[in-house]
Amino acid sequence: MSKVVVSVEVSKEAYELGQGVVKFALAVKESLANGWQLGEDMPIVIAAAFSELVPAISGVSQIGDEFKEDPAAFAQAFALAGGELAKMFRA
Repeated sequence: MSKVVVSVEVSKEAYELGQGVVKFALAVKESLANGWQLGEDMPIVIAAAFSELVPAISGVSQIGDEFKEDPAAFAQAFALAGGELAKMFRA
């Protein structure tokens, strides 16, 4: 497959939320690599939720305005996160 590198503008808060979800999903995936072990994995999942999702959610109140201002930039932010999630779960 041929690929090209492109530059894309995305909305800040949507991008940060998408990346927070990606980082949280990666932490959960890694914690489940050896099967679910409550005592071992739950602290990792909870810590990832607070360290990755909470900061990303801090700007969620601005997401509606970002979407109204530039729907394409908003969609691109989540498309990037979706691509990263697809790669993560393919492996």
